[in-house]
Amino acid sequence: MDIKLYLKRPDAKAETSIFARITYEAGPFKYYLPEKIKPQYWNNNLQRAARVKDFPEYSEFNARLDNLEKVIKDSYRKYLNDHNNEIPSIIAFKDVLDYALGKKMVTKWTFLDFFKDFIARCDRGWDIPLCICP
Repeated sequence: MDIKLYLKRPDAKAETSIFARITYEAGPFKYYLPEKIKPQYWNNNLQRAARVKDFPEYSEFNARLDNLEKVIKDSYRKYLNDHNNEIPSIIAFKDVLDYALGKKMVTKWTFLDFFKDFIARCDRGWDIPLCICP
């Protein structure tokens, strides 16, 4: 797996999004990270924030980028382990990353939530199986 970081708009004057170009067995794809930076503080060669006096928090920012790369790699390895070494499709891997980075949240239902949803579906006339048999 190869991860390269790029700016969405490298010629912009304001902050711009950072995306990761992730290349693995299923192919390459872009994934936008939850961080932004002004292009003047970006070092294209290092793919990290540049060490400049106007951006004193560069080391923390770079540590955050390192952590995001680690999350991407760990999510990939976890998917392989959980799915018997099956290579995830790009869509599946994007979903895994969305959950790992908090872009999507796993909704946990209480019994009351489930019951309210059940009643609402019954009122709409949905066919609800009473038993799910293999």
